[in-house]
Amino acid sequence: MADAGIMVRTRMNNGAGLALLVMLAACGGRPRLSSVTWDAGHVAGDAGVKRRDCTFKGFADAVKYTTSVEGLRLLPVDLNDDGHLALIVGGWWNGQQTFRVFTNHGDGTFTDSPLSLPGDMSFKNMVTADFNGDGAVDLASQKNGSDGVDLQTGDGVLSINLGDRGVFAGQPTSYPTPQTSGLLVAGDFDKDGHPDLVFAGNDFVEVYGGLPVPAATNFALNVYRNLGDGQFVAPASYPSTRGYKALVIGDFNGDGYLDVATDAFGVFYNRGDGTFRDEVTFAVPSDSGTAGLVAADFDGDGVDDFATTTASRSDAVGLTYAVQVFTGSRSGDFTLSASSSIPAFPSSWGLAVGDFNGDGRPDLAMEMSRDQQNVPVPPFAIVVLENRGDGTFSPPLTYLAGGIPWDSPTGFAAADFNSDGVTDFVLTTQNQRDPYPTAVNVVLSMCE
Repeated sequence: MADAGIMVRTRMNNGAGLALLVMLAACGGRPRLSSVTWDAGHVAGDAGVKRRDCTFKGFADAVKYTTSVEGLRLLPVDLNDDGHLALIVGGWWNGQQTFRVFTNHGDGTFTDSPLSLPGDMSFKNMVTADFNGDGAVDLASQKNGSDGVDLQTGDGVLSINLGDRGVFAGQPTSYPTPQTSGLLVAGDFDKDGHPDLVFAGNDFVEVYGGLPVPAATNFALNVYRNLGDGQFVAPASYPSTRGYKALVIGDFNGDGYLDVATDAFGVFYNRGDGTFRDEVTFAVPSDSGTAGLVAADFDGDGVDDFATTTASRSDAVGLTYAVQVFTGSRSGDFTLSASSSIPAFPSSWGLAVGDFNGDGRPDLAMEMSRDQQNVPVPPFAIVVLENRGDGTFSPPLTYLAGGIPWDSPTGFAAADFNSDGVTDFVLTTQNQRDPYPTAVNVVLSMCE
């Protein structure tokens, strides 16, 4: 199987994290960017995630950490190579893009750290990897134009900022991208041991009372190959007629090379040399929309599968919501193996994948904190679908993740913060009453 391990862990090795999902979230009546990650310490396609040596006892009550940042983006990453996942929180403070770093004491408790990240990096589209092969985590981000906000002017910029144990260069190396914001993911697509980058534009705009839809822009999938020293060649571009809400990487035909899947039920298959075939679609998207995308080998056959959330208009009254799992095959075909009804779209529009019950299988989770009228309802719920091992899932289990009246969720992520082999959760919230306090809520697994 191909090594997808460049997304969350500090080092490029065969035991690194699987995927980073960047998506558009509709929270609080305006577009938001959020993320989910799975850092299960495994090779893409390997169903045997990190085994526990204890008995899973559920999840502890949420622990709340206050922060000045409106936490729209969460990245678990081992910044200083101590073996513990810190938490990068990116968002806005006083109208300025800001990062906070919460350092992990090793047991899943955190301290707001004096470590800082470069201010010119964009929290909206940021991934981490060891791009220059020195064993330290580096940063890559993409933004539209000089301010990262105006979607109508300026060329896009891909920035690479090399790091050394949590300290980053003051001036990043920059490369042009299409004039758009979008999605950024990383993977070793040519199997040379160095993570490459994929960028696809979207420029989503919010439609009142409905799902985000794309404005006209350059939607192409652009693949930046890494020369091995953290420098990238001009991208190969693969056309697309649509903007994506999510991209994810995985080996979806079992040939040992990483492919790129989209929330439009399509895959860009790797030719085996880091170049890609045109997108192949295998299912008709929901008539009302799809969002959230994660990949893992859910049925244990050595080929990666993927899961997404869908909204469908079943009748004239409203929408029905579901989590759908499509299992891959060595022929490149997909089969809908599971469809689990959920009460509404996840608030952050996303899914997380990880071993949430300690049985060694990749499970699914989402944050469900809004009712059918899109109103936040604290305390917020995290819904877990446990994997039976064959690509089907048990009925949803619900855990609470904090939140008080007038809180609104802004970001959601999953990773093993206390190193017990069971994936934990983190949810950021912002209170809608002055002074609009924000918080990082950590929900740890209990393993004895």
